[in-house]
Amino acid sequence: MVSLTGYTGSQNPILSLGSLDFADIRNSLIDYLKQNSTFKDYDFRGSALSTLIDLLTYNSSLYSFYANMIANESFLDTAVKRESINSLIKPLSYVPTSRRTPQAEVVVTGTGQTIKFGDLFTGGGYQWTPNDRYYVDGVTQITLIQGNKIDSVASNLFDRTTRHQRFRIPNSEIDTTTLKVFVDEGKGYSQWKNAENVVGNISGFTAGSPIYFLAASNGGGYEIYFGDGVLGKLPEHQSQIRFEYLITSGSEGNGVSTFSSQVSGVGVVNTKSIASGGGDVETLESIKEKAPLMFQTQGRAVTAQDYKVLLQNKLGSGVQINFWGGEDNDPPQYGRVFVSAISNEKTLLGEAQVNEIVNFSNEKSVVSVNPKFIDPVVIDLRLTGVVLMDANSSYRNEDEISDLIQTYTTNYPLSYFDDSFKVSDYISGLVDLDSGIVGENIQLYISRTYTASETDRIVSLTIPFLNSILDPDGQDRTSLKSLNSFRVKRNGIVYTVDLYDDGDGNIELWDSINDNKIAVVGSVNYRTGNVQINDLGAIEDFTIQVIPRYNLITSKRNIVLTIASPEISVEREN
Repeated sequence: MVSLTGYTGSQNPILSLGSLDFADIRNSLIDYLKQNSTFKDYDFRGSALSTLIDLLTYNSSLYSFYANMIANESFLDTAVKRESINSLIKPLSYVPTSRRTPQAEVVVTGTGQTIKFGDLFTGGGYQWTPNDRYYVDGVTQITLIQGNKIDSVASNLFDRTTRHQRFRIPNSEIDTTTLKVFVDEGKGYSQWKNAENVVGNISGFTAGSPIYFLAASNGGGYEIYFGDGVLGKLPEHQSQIRFEYLITSGSEGNGVSTFSSQVSGVGVVNTKSIASGGGDVETLESIKEKAPLMFQTQGRAVTAQDYKVLLQNKLGSGVQINFWGGEDNDPPQYGRVFVSAISNEKTLLGEAQVNEIVNFSNEKSVVSVNPKFIDPVVIDLRLTGVVLMDANSSYRNEDEISDLIQTYTTNYPLSYFDDSFKVSDYISGLVDLDSGIVGENIQLYISRTYTASETDRIVSLTIPFLNSILDPDGQDRTSLKSLNSFRVKRNGIVYTVDLYDDGDGNIELWDSINDNKIAVVGSVNYRTGNVQINDLGAIEDFTIQVIPRYNLITSKRNIVLTIASPEISVEREN
């Protein structure tokens, strides 16, 4: 107990400061007064004095809470207000990630038109615009980003007599990667660069570098400021500032697949990749986690974690990224860094987004390290089997429990990279769904689906399951098979076929109609989980399924796990 000693006459009353609870503070004040001879024989339950004590207690509680909140908001770990966090991260030179525009790859046609950033396309009820300038003469592939272009002039001029002058960007729903800043020093507007995008950062600045610095605004949104004539150019007095940027809906635009052009003479032929990568403003929890890590990297990537932090800050929350060193590959490739990325919807990124990742990674890498992008491999977890229910222990019927299982499986938490799925954990949660579930017999499979057609045949493929496959010990058609019969075209002849392993590591192609083996077309490494198929000639969609050796599946390197709709039936106990 902490005590405060006060002196009144010959007495030394003690005030307890051990608790900040309202009742405890009130009792402590009464005990203090009782020990003071001035208030001898007072009735502290009397209405007047009781009201005064309540007032003192209320005041003490209020200031205790206020002091506690001030202390909390003074530290990054405990702060809960965005303006406090924005202030605390400024010494770390961290800028919270803004919304990010979704991107889509589309094919357009035209007869010599030039389209540019700001031109209007529509799709999914949103406005879209090209990310760059394109000359369209015939069929051309372009990248569309979602947003409404804004041109805005700052309300005040640059004033050299004002220290630390800042210019707030009018809108907070912007994608800061689309921000362009123009300064008119009396000879017309010229574009200034974001200091973060200058190669070498501070080491690349001079007193005459036309750069600006982006920061989070305490009132929400973002603001900019300029150099001081030592690190970056100091604009001329009374210069005018103009902004150009996109206001975007962020993640709401993901998944849009149909677009139309509002540019005269330009039409949309088809969509190469649906809109993905759109993200929302960075959460407070993410800022607290990443700000110290970004400060640690100092804008340069040495370890795989450095790359991940820098690139995640660049791309925002709409894209998930994984980096790993070449020493983790099989076989190892020392001195290399690999990167894989996928949208939040677990769809592949467009060509423009992949190029952005590669270029940014190369820019941030140290000398002699060239990051390489590896396409993610989406692996489906397939759960089949039976759940046994006791109808006397549940108010639900079989269909209702089946719906519970479907919802539970759909919402089962799985990260994008470096995660694991343990069947025992899944079953534990499933059994807890309802008191009527008294038993189960569930089998786990892992699979990969491929899309093929007459015009887009699959001849060879590699499936890096990266998890051990059940060794059949010579028993054929045990560990690997195609889930469906599908058509292939070999030597001009079309067959309907199935794929099986022969129990010794070979993959055989069988005629599903005549049940004849056509050829050996690949191999499976049961230990590493690597499947290699050659000379297939598939012209129809198919799925390869294997039985894992263990009921624990991990997503290493470029592997992303998803859970397919469960094929679990519900049966009543006899």
